Amino acid sequence: YHAPGQTKYHAFIVGEIDGKRVGFGGDNILFLNGTDLRSQKAMQSTVLRNSFQLKMHRHCAELMRNVQIDLMCPGHGELFAIDHARIEGYTQYIARKEDVFRDVVDAPADHFIDLFWVRMLPYLSETRAGETRAFTLKIRNNFDHRVTYEARLLGDHGWTAATEFTCLCLDPSEIGELTVEARAPTQPARARKLLTVEMLIDGISQGPVCEALVSTISD
Repeated sequence: YHAPGQTKYHAFIVGEIDGKRVGFGGDNILFLNGTDLRSQKAMQSTVLRNSFQLKMHRHCAELMRNVQIDLMCPGHGELFAIDHARIEGYTQYIARKEDVFRDVVDAPADHFIDLFWVRMLPYLSETRAGETRAFTLKIRNNFDHRVTYEARLLGDHGWTAATEFTCLCLDPSEIGELTVEARAPTQPARARKLLTVEMLIDGISQGPVCEALVSTISD
């Protein structure tokens, strides 16, 4: 199931089996509280090591209301029936969870919840000794206004990089890319080393908030 206009995280697998519409929820939907399946309440799992914005789970609740399934097959646990009451309870859980998140982080909440507002790729790489490696920074603006992002790779472990910042301006919800480069040490080093990038938001340093693991190989 993939409704028109929906983005990739709305996708939901639905099949008809023995006359019943069955949804396959993977690890997204879990049921807790009570040993009797009929009394258990639906919840939306949250894995903060993944990219996450609050609206993603709001969209999940909207999708559950729209797909009209009879049964849910989760990634863990037993097959269970889905009815209006369970969907309503699931929707309320997501709303309560969002309120809790907003209470414990600064505004805008998505910026402080989304651990991957900036990512450095490739995350794992091998570079020949003395050669230059380019890294791509993928940046998402979670603010409600236009933001200037600046980045510079911090040379370490024998790697060298330019000291100047590169700059990118993004509108709200816009995604963009920056490229930073570093030259590998002249001596091979198979052991992985951590390279980090310092990020500035509107001129204010956020520290070395993204990283990549690198190793140096011989010719």
